Amino acid sequence: MILYENVGFANDTIRDFESVLTSIDSKKFPNDSDLGQKYKVITENDQSTAFWLRLSSENYEKLSNNPKISVIEKIIESIAVNSTPVTLNEARDSNFNANFDANEANVRIHASINDLEEKVGFPFTKDFSQWKTQRNAPWHLGRISSTFNNPLNFSPYGQEYYYPPSKNSVVVYVVDSGIDPSHSEFNGNVRIGANFVTTEDNVDTSGHGTAVAALINGKNNGVAKGASVVSVKVLNSENIGTTTMFYQGLNWILNDKKTNYPNAPAIVNFSINLTVDSPLLESAFKKLQDLGVLVIASSGNNFSDECNFFPGNSDHALIVSSVQPGNDTFDSLDSNFGDCIDILAPGSKVFTALASSKDQVRPYVGTSFAAGIVSGLGALILSNEPTLSPADLYDTIVGNAMNDVISNVPANTTNRMIWNGYSGLRSQFSYSN
Repeated sequence: MILYENVGFANDTIRDFESVLTSIDSKKFPNDSDLGQKYKVITENDQSTAFWLRLSSENYEKLSNNPKISVIEKIIESIAVNSTPVTLNEARDSNFNANFDANEANVRIHASINDLEEKVGFPFTKDFSQWKTQRNAPWHLGRISSTFNNPLNFSPYGQEYYYPPSKNSVVVYVVDSGIDPSHSEFNGNVRIGANFVTTEDNVDTSGHGTAVAALINGKNNGVAKGASVVSVKVLNSENIGTTTMFYQGLNWILNDKKTNYPNAPAIVNFSINLTVDSPLLESAFKKLQDLGVLVIASSGNNFSDECNFFPGNSDHALIVSSVQPGNDTFDSLDSNFGDCIDILAPGSKVFTALASSKDQVRPYVGTSFAAGIVSGLGALILSNEPTLSPADLYDTIVGNAMNDVISNVPANTTNRMIWNGYSGLRSQFSYSN
């Protein structure tokens, strides 16, 4: 796939691109009426147009040196749509026996530990009497509003969740398998956006996206109950997608944000992982950052070095790994680790919405769900301080995390546990065995 810098109007860009193709190989790309059949326009935005076409190695090298091409990415031709296939490998249930440059366009979102020594405080009121309380909340909500771990005799519900009031509208784009808006977790705060899985209707047939979304804004299991979520479907019923679909989805968000939410702060939740680098998706992440949108992504469930995966090695995303309930232990059965992890969050035995059911929930396991919880916290922060840049939002989330409270964290992996800043009075709970 090729990202080509726009030249004037859309037709001018296409003509210019065709002339470049003809110049590198007039036999393969003759200047005639059939030339338009040899490529496909995938997406276009203000800066560039994405084309897909088949290239020989020689022509690939020639195009790589063209100054008008910002990204050229080899796509593995292993399935029909000629894109890199991605499959999520998460369990769906479980048994219960910064320092940044002035040039924002080129900054890394990732910060070092030293960058965060002086914390950017939460924008929430310190008068905890104004905070809301959810009784009998799930463990993951109780955990993120507490500086103590949960009782060892784990119970999925029975906690209290303390959270600040929302002051402004926030949008979270969920790039996933779709969302079931009819589930009772969602009080009309779901918008069904675009669908890039051409073989399926725009519904969540796998349940992955619905589960992630409910952790963001679900009325019982969600962190930011006042946020709105927008579904961007890029995964099919088997949780398989392609880099082409992902890029189309991210590019759609760029345009949709400008059109429908020009003044509202936004976040992108990207609970998808690739085993190959993707300059194409990295360019889309950077464009979102330039637009003021932070991408929050899962680390993946391979128990491997996250820096070997995308978006773990992205410069323009906040990467989340998972912890287990009860004893504050790193999820060493699944969660990726390493220098590229930014923060830890609950992601094992997390209860959330079950798609295609009116009001049922079930336990899920995986870093996808940890990322959804962090996206919810990001939405809470933006609802109180909507002008934060992606870099400032990153600093607020990561810089206020609890240090060194998680056990069995692998070497060279951050020990920063998500926290929403609550330190007020709490009720006392007892748990039965």
